[in-house]
Amino acid sequence: MRPGEANLAQRLVDLPALAALIRQPAMVMACVANIAMTLSMTGAIFTYFPVYARGVGISTVTIGTLFAWRSIASASGRVPMGPLSARLPAHWTIAAVLLVEAAIDLAISRTTSPAWLTALLILEGIGFGVFLVSGQSAVATAADTSHRGAAVGLFWMAGSFGDLFGPIGLGLIAQTMGVVAVFGTVAIAVAIGAITVAGLGAAASRGFQGAQVVRTTSGHSGR
Repeated sequence: MRPGEANLAQRLVDLPALAALIRQPAMVMACVANIAMTLSMTGAIFTYFPVYARGVGISTVTIGTLFAWRSIASASGRVPMGPLSARLPAHWTIAAVLLVEAAIDLAISRTTSPAWLTALLILEGIGFGVFLVSGQSAVATAADTSHRGAAVGLFWMAGSFGDLFGPIGLGLIAQTMGVVAVFGTVAIAVAIGAITVAGLGAAASRGFQGAQVVRTTSGHSGR
């Protein structure tokens, strides 16, 4: 390697660009949202919903059917959300989805009816589909074209923190307080995440509008 030439690690990972992305409210908003959603989806829904369902007497076949319906709902919710994501403010959409997710987590622990649990999982699947489209749309707007891949990587890395620490922390709660407490804890955490997302998204929106005003003013003054 010649003096002054970037090594392989520097070429693969642009640390200044990553640092700049992390400081952007829109990027932080998307990462916080993904942590909250992953905590609910991986921690509560995928890990402890089957445990809860078996505990209230629902068969493994029925549980599998519930998740099949959830997958269908999640996939179908992504298609119409594509065009809508360009029209709806991402932070309000994501915050609303997280609040619904929190309500679903709480509602699951309050019912033992297979019909209600099916409806709740279908609603959760639709919400997750909407979240994926809106979240990645927010990430795309947070970075320019050359750094969009890095932004998507940060978004999913944040989700991995929910994957990593969620089941461990929720496992301790389930062991000491019971499975029902898991859903209540997740509901509170996701609701806090929704409030945080709304605040960060509003700050990012104000910053974007301010930048547009500056560019417009500069354009007029240059004429």
